[in-house]
Amino acid sequence: MLRLVDMATILLTTSVPTEPVLRQVPRAVPNWCNHEFVKECSEERIVDAWFVYDNLLKPETHRVDRRKTMLITGEPPSIRRYRSVFTSQFGAVRTSHSAIEHPQIIRGHEAQVWHFGMHSCRTHPEILDYDTLANMSRPKKTKLLSVISSNKAITEDHRQRLRFVDALKKAFGDQIDVFGRGIRDVPDKADAIWDYKYHIVLENDHSELYMSEKLPDGFLGWTFPFYSGSTHADKSFPEGSFARIDMYDPVRSIETIRSHVQSNSYETSIEQLEKARKIVLDELNLFAVLCKTYDAMEASLSSQKRLAQNTVRPLTLIPKKNSVQLSMKRIMRALSLTQ
Repeated sequence: MLRLVDMATILLTTSVPTEPVLRQVPRAVPNWCNHEFVKECSEERIVDAWFVYDNLLKPETHRVDRRKTMLITGEPPSIRRYRSVFTSQFGAVRTSHSAIEHPQIIRGHEAQVWHFGMHSCRTHPEILDYDTLANMSRPKKTKLLSVISSNKAITEDHRQRLRFVDALKKAFGDQIDVFGRGIRDVPDKADAIWDYKYHIVLENDHSELYMSEKLPDGFLGWTFPFYSGSTHADKSFPEGSFARIDMYDPVRSIETIRSHVQSNSYETSIEQLEKARKIVLDELNLFAVLCKTYDAMEASLSSQKRLAQNTVRPLTLIPKKNSVQLSMKRIMRALSLTQ
């Protein structure tokens, strides 16, 4: 890709570096991604911003203006806590967690990394990148209903999800296929979505702003989703592009699913599904969110003193687990601010 004069270089560090997250960046030109994203670079290279998704695996050092570093929390409030000793080392935090406090906080969904098409599988032998997904036609659907649920039973949401899936199996019998880790493993979620008209999405956390990749994955696979999760989804996607259910109310939820299937909601909602799918690709895409975030950072710093290239110092960010190092770093930073 040709580097534009005003194109920024943004380093993205994730807690799962083996995931092909850069597949979500458009390759065709022109496109909305007007910055260069890299997953690794030398310590000597100056980067325009450094974003960390969820966590780091080890301490890392790069030359960057601290004001243009950001943590994006990856796990929901019921699964993981992000203590202030960890979050305070970043210039900003984007999160759905209501309990996290930070001087520069962005409350909102975390634009979770898509899992649909991440690995080679039966329905798609190749990893699906943005361009392939954007140009992918709606498939001929050969099956009715699917749901994905792992056998995790750590939280109450996990346990209720398993109870709800049992109720679905009793209600729909061989009309529904159940997938998930420890139940019926698949190499990629596409194998559990692509062939199906309807897909049931059950979040393992029902916080107001937390929205995982599960609903976007359903839209990428051209299904009509039934969704039990965040109310933020109602604001994010067109009316009629999915139906809301509540896994804590199995009787009413099963009635809702039956009603939509009988009225052929998949066939009558193609236009809404196409709009929702485009929103996933171009608006809720992690890199679309990060591009806008970087541009907003630049705009907010326009009236402040900018660091000259030769004064950008190395900055070290430390993983959540290194509590002693984090505490010492916090103390040293506080001392430097008082001098």
